[in-house]
Amino acid sequence: MLSKANIISAARECIGVPFHHQGFTLAGMDCAGPIYYVLDRCDHKVPDEIAWHDYDKAPDGSSLVEAMDWLFGMHEIEHDQRGPGDVLIFWMSRRLKRPQHCSIMTTLDRFVHVYNGGPRRCVESPMNGKWVRHLNNLFRFNERID
Repeated sequence: MLSKANIISAARECIGVPFHHQGFTLAGMDCAGPIYYVLDRCDHKVPDEIAWHDYDKAPDGSSLVEAMDWLFGMHEIEHDQRGPGDVLIFWMSRRLKRPQHCSIMTTLDRFVHVYNGGPRRCVESPMNGKWVRHLNNLFRFNERID
């Protein structure tokens, strides 16, 4: 079931998983990996024939935002609506300022993500400083039960 509690629990199961570009298992994953993992654990597996595997380490922003809708079954929400279980999209390049990184909120001030630019593994980080400034889009799973 795609409930807030199940989304958060499954996302936290990813903590410690090493970075692996285009990976989405506990053996290795990139920032999209926890989303695939959450969907799988909540019985909403993304079929392999439509899974999003062909993207660059710095995906263009439009493809990441579009994937949230057509691939992961989410809808965009306003910044003031965000909460635990929602997906956060960040821009990472000051020059480009396009959506390139995704994560899952676990509390109002923390999120789980796989970050190649730092620890190179899945971590739970505080929502502060750089992350607040770089927040671009927010999404919620369409079938989430609160």
